[in-house]
Amino acid sequence: MVKLGASSWSYHRKFKEGAMSQESWFEECHRLGLDGLELLDIHFPSTERSYLKKIKSHCVKMGLTISCVSVSNDFGVPKEQLREQVDLTQSWIRIAEFFGAPVLRVFAGWRRTGEDYASSWTRMISCMKQVTGYAEDHCIVLGLENHDGNSFMTTPDEVTRIIEDVGSDYLRLNLDTGAYPNPLDDLKRTVKLAVHVHAKILCADKLRLEPDHSKILPILEDAGYNGFLSIEYEGDADEVEAVEDTARHLRRLMRT
Repeated sequence: MVKLGASSWSYHRKFKEGAMSQESWFEECHRLGLDGLELLDIHFPSTERSYLKKIKSHCVKMGLTISCVSVSNDFGVPKEQLREQVDLTQSWIRIAEFFGAPVLRVFAGWRRTGEDYASSWTRMISCMKQVTGYAEDHCIVLGLENHDGNSFMTTPDEVTRIIEDVGSDYLRLNLDTGAYPNPLDDLKRTVKLAVHVHAKILCADKLRLEPDHSKILPILEDAGYNGFLSIEYEGDADEVEAVEDTARHLRRLMRT
């Protein structure tokens, strides 16, 4: 059975304005009756162990599962910066392990204008192999997120190729429902690789969701997906109201 959660990115403006903290976000997710949380690295005011212990305790008290931790890495940076990106990812693998989260969301990275594609791909794959091996040692599955823009993971072919080139069961897909160029067809091609799913929402009001998840949820169901569906709101409306509307819509769809 699919479980409903939320990514802290859904409230990124609230976090940036200082109107929401991780603790108050937990309380909002608890109010909405969500099952789990996806914690983004950029919303941690500290990664000191004392703070991580406090956050873990707060989640347990709220009855919220940490479904995923997310790191904002980029293996498309110039080669002299790659070690830093590998170290960053490995540090968040350890944090995911501390929280007991089964999945760390990662990026493959973004291509730089004018750089040779084959060379940058080879460097990216080398980094992915390093962090995947490290993740396996810590029993954390990496969820590679498909992403639009000038990324290495824009199409199903690219996503599949990365996973095949790395060749490990500890690298799978964090499936973003709104990031593929041909959403429904592309979702069908890669859903079997998914270990965590983002319900990308661009618009949520009393009447509708965009994208239309009434067509997306059956794809997940047909594939036998029973993990977390993490709300990732990216619209312009008030984030608190929009995520509440999104949760209501998705629960209705999940019951039908």
